Amino acid sequence: MNTARKVIFWILAIFIAFWGLLFMPSLGSLLMLEGAFILLPIKKLDEFWEKIKFKNWLRVTIALLSLLIGFIIAPSSKKDEPAPAPEPAVSVSEENKQEPETLQEDRDAVLATEWHYGDAIAIDVYFKFTDDGRFKQDSQGGHEWYGDYEIVGKTIKLHYDNGDEKELTIVNSELLKDWEGMDVTPVTYDDYDWYDEDD
Repeated sequence: MNTARKVIFWILAIFIAFWGLLFMPSLGSLLMLEGAFILLPIKKLDEFWEKIKFKNWLRVTIALLSLLIGFIIAPSSKKDEPAPAPEPAVSVSEENKQEPETLQEDRDAVLATEWHYGDAIAIDVYFKFTDDGRFKQDSQGGHEWYGDYEIVGKTIKLHYDNGDEKELTIVNSELLKDWEGMDVTPVTYDDYDWYDEDD
């Protein structure tokens, strides 16, 4: 093998070996290292290939195929990364223990208070929440909506019986914000008792 060919073989062998080492450990890296080994222009190896009539163009072809197939079957960096461990679920009781006392007071106020839009809209709309996880929304126009609610952090998630999903945000014990950012405040009179727990 002449000098120019040896230089080319060394360059190819080092290039393929580099990629093989980069993808270790994997089947793809073994294939690439095998291709690099076939290309090594070492005298004893050259004599062995000549003895079994293994032509130089065949060595180059096999080495390049090893590189290509190695690239295809080598795992990508994303596949190698372990999946992130799921965060432990925090139950409602644990969540309540970890939250500031003021937030718990605000939540208690939500249950103890009847809420409405007041003068913010033409027809007043009222909300009432019960301890059993149900709520009623009522309007002066005579419409009534029922559903389930859950309090997550400072958010009251409303799951209407008709399938609608809306949210109220607890600002403090005297103020909620609806899904459009409008103020919802406590009802200030005591003689409006429209919620019937048997409904």
